[in-house]
Amino acid sequence: GCHFMSFGGEQRNFSHPEIKREGMDATMRIAMVGHKRVPSREGGIEVVVEELAARMVIHGHTVTCYNRSGHHVSGREYDSIERVFAPVKDDIYFIAGNGGIISYQGEIIEKMAIPTDILKEVVEYVRAQEGASFMTAGSAQAYVERADQAFVKKLREGYKLHVNEVDDVLNVPETMTKVAMYNEEVDAALGAEEAKRRFGDKIQIMASGDYWVDFVDVHSGKGNALQKLCNRLGITKREEVVAFGDNCNDVSMLLEAGKSYAVTTAREEAKQAARYVLEKPGPDSVLNVLKMILEL
Repeated sequence: GCHFMSFGGEQRNFSHPEIKREGMDATMRIAMVGHKRVPSREGGIEVVVEELAARMVIHGHTVTCYNRSGHHVSGREYDSIERVFAPVKDDIYFIAGNGGIISYQGEIIEKMAIPTDILKEVVEYVRAQEGASFMTAGSAQAYVERADQAFVKKLREGYKLHVNEVDDVLNVPETMTKVAMYNEEVDAALGAEEAKRRFGDKIQIMASGDYWVDFVDVHSGKGNALQKLCNRLGITKREEVVAFGDNCNDVSMLLEAGKSYAVTTAREEAKQAARYVLEKPGPDSVLNVLKMILEL
């Protein structure tokens, strides 16, 4: 059976119609499927993760979780994910910060923190980049330096993130899992390649949006975190893991999953990593794959 679905991409609020099946409860909550295995072409789906619901939102679906067997994966900061999934936050696993945090019911299971000396190097490098702003992510919070009020406003009003303003992120009394650099003047893929030449194998660097470049620990990343969570859950067959992605930070996740899909608008790097590329643009392309797997 297909145990795991993971998605890269944007987060949305969710809702989903009741679906009736013979032999099952009248209500089937699609975002997270619990102990009851759902009949499908792929077998039973036990674990469904981020944006399974998000891609259904345009069609007016309501998505919650059946029970504590539902699990969720996301590259977003935990705080923002938790708010989106507030009704079911105790029923699902979270992978946040591009794989830097794995948590369940508010408890951090694993944290892949950036070593202090390397964090200092990265922050100093990002500060020196012309036109760049940046934020850091800790265990459950994001931090931004208050001197950059334009960026604070963008994060809060544009990205709807809860961020903590600090004078110096290097003085925050917790270890960091990610540094995210934002620069509208440089394509993220090019910015990432330039940073890789500077840091080599000291830290993982990847584009995570048109203007975002993420720096995470060498043991972090969506693919590594997905593997760790699969090991924890006893999922041993890669073909039982399904992933959808669209950007460079999804590549490791797409490679880790046995069944991986890049959306039509994905960056070329994601398309090359995925086993399948969805032909039609828009949320329907992902939705149709999900319906096929779930036989809806």
